[in-house]
Amino acid sequence: MPLYFQPMDSAVVNKEIKTVIRPDLREAGFARFTARTAWRYSPEKIDVVSFQSFNSYLADCLGCTTYSFCLRLGCSFAAIPRKEAIKRRNGSLRPEEYECHFRRHLEKSVEQPNLTRGDVWVIDPDGDNLGIIVADARKAILDIGLPWFGQFSDMNEVLRTLLEESESDQSTSGFGADPSPARDFMTGFVAFSLGKTKLARDRIGKALDSGCFKEFEGRMQATLGEMESKELA
Repeated sequence: MPLYFQPMDSAVVNKEIKTVIRPDLREAGFARFTARTAWRYSPEKIDVVSFQSFNSYLADCLGCTTYSFCLRLGCSFAAIPRKEAIKRRNGSLRPEEYECHFRRHLEKSVEQPNLTRGDVWVIDPDGDNLGIIVADARKAILDIGLPWFGQFSDMNEVLRTLLEESESDQSTSGFGADPSPARDFMTGFVAFSLGKTKLARDRIGKALDSGCFKEFEGRMQATLGEMESKELA
């Protein structure tokens, strides 16, 4: 017998996420919510948890219901300039996961032979498996997501990642290939925040010379000028 007697749709899924997962996110410090997104704020960064559903076209292509979901995480760092287009609500920035500097997708641990793609939690048309699926998503957040966020609470670890790691769908992405203007840009500003001026000057200079960051050219020039002034003082 189906667990849910009302017609299945995204609103039913949203209610289950709110009931099962939001208490854990609140306990972990997440303070702002919409039906599918949560934000946590600290001086160093904004953490984002996003449950992403599918429109009819994508659902048909994947072979799942529109209220199935992917689970995406993001870290938006205060040390790295953010785009002006990021939305605000009640004075607080609310970046989307795809606007974050570091990103990660989580994967399910339940077996779903009808769709083996690991990053899609498939909810059956009648909702029979809704409880199991949301519980599994909760487990992924607690076991993998929260430790991932914690790793990047240390800006020295952020810098190490930028200097030494490669992007990976199984760990962390969003910061560009090595070398690339995107990685130079992020590395330069993180290094600057840590007082590593030689590295900061080199990488910000490369990012500026690339011409890829028109929106931030003034910020980059000002930061380079600030470092030069300190060295001359």
